[in-house]
Amino acid sequence: MRKFMRKYHCHRNKYNKIIGIVLGVMGMIIIIQVVPVAIWLLTLGILCLILGWSFFKMW
Repeated sequence: MRKFMRKYHCHRNKYNKIIGIVLGVMGMIIIIQVVPVAIWLLTLGILCLILGWSFFKMW
């Protein structure tokens, strides 16, 4: 009966890498789109890029 009672575990490492990649891509898109606009959006893009990289490298 034990083989029918499998527990499905969430792999935290997988989700952190996905979140990191998404935030990194968002940061790069903001940086590319913002060049003619405002400095604070550029800073936001850089912060998203750093946050995405840290989530990607966390685990």
